[in-house]
Amino acid sequence: MRNQCQHFSGEKPCSFHKTELLTCPCPNYAEITQKILIIKLGALGDVLRTTPLLPVLKTQYPGASISWVVNHEGMEILGRNPALDKVYSFDFKNWVQLNPVEFDLLYNLEVDLAASGLAEKMKSQQKFGFGMNEDGRMYPFNDGAAEYLEMSFSDIAKKQNKKTYLQLIKEICELDERVNFSRPYLHLSQVSQVKAEKFAEDSEMLLFKKPVIGLNLGAGKRWGTKAWNPMHFVQLINLLKQEMSCHILLFSGAEEEDLADEVYALTSDKTINAGSKNSLNDFFALVNLCDVVVAADTLAIHVALALGKRVVAMFGPTSYHEIDDFGLLEKVTAPVDCLVCYKNTCDKKPFCMDLISPHTVMEKIEKQLSILKGSAI
Repeated sequence: MRNQCQHFSGEKPCSFHKTELLTCPCPNYAEITQKILIIKLGALGDVLRTTPLLPVLKTQYPGASISWVVNHEGMEILGRNPALDKVYSFDFKNWVQLNPVEFDLLYNLEVDLAASGLAEKMKSQQKFGFGMNEDGRMYPFNDGAAEYLEMSFSDIAKKQNKKTYLQLIKEICELDERVNFSRPYLHLSQVSQVKAEKFAEDSEMLLFKKPVIGLNLGAGKRWGTKAWNPMHFVQLINLLKQEMSCHILLFSGAEEEDLADEVYALTSDKTINAGSKNSLNDFFALVNLCDVVVAADTLAIHVALALGKRVVAMFGPTSYHEIDDFGLLEKVTAPVDCLVCYKNTCDKKPFCMDLISPHTVMEKIEKQLSILKGSAI
């Protein structure tokens, strides 16, 4: 009886026993009807934009216990998701723990050799997504996963795709096409929220009630071609200050500290620098201060959407079709035919991201603020 209860972790007394000395079965007994495993390791933005799958599975399998295997850094994104029962970091200790378990449903949503090898070895009545054959090659467990896998192996197929990420996830998981996904779920740490509020107070953002425009300056190391020209950010900041009354908040990752310093040095009289060494939770809370977030195709987009912020997103080498907008996102692309090339480097002059004009981005920000103003009336 105890082993079939959702409140029992399998290694220590449940909270009801610890607090009230209740024994199983108690009035809080909740039977596990299915065991579901999701494998989605990273990157962080991809993990976050996969979380809309969880409430769908909870609705479809109301008594299910859902577990997720993720890279260690993704634990901060998934750790407090109310639809998840267990989150495992992708390491040997957890592999040993998971290996004996037989699941009812397994969803491997990661086109990755290690993830596919794990999915192949796990025991499950049904498997969706991607496995690994005896030659060490990935293959689709089910017909619904075949298209996504082909796209992962072909930049041509990737460019031709017009489906959003969640539409593709729906096909991989063979969900009813009528299923509607909610926004990604992101828990805000109370400690980080207090720090963000203190930052806003110290930066005098609270003295004047103005919209806050967040500018995410980088795009990570892997896809340097996704980043917008830093001088375009400087031009945009000047336009914002000329044409509207607002606070401008600069964001960047630790690997982009030099970029942030460069932009801030040229705009320090107009901007507030949120820093480059924030923890993930602190970064989430700082984004939550914003009304509109401007970013290239990177984690900041998915964080802002999860928090219900208006977003202006710039796309060049990666697919703008795949990004679900949830009615909050304005997409900006360059006027070139070679978009969605998925190249890490590019020698074309001018480069696609450089062709996205600060004036165009400015217009999109004004549009988003106008929508916000209209919804507040």
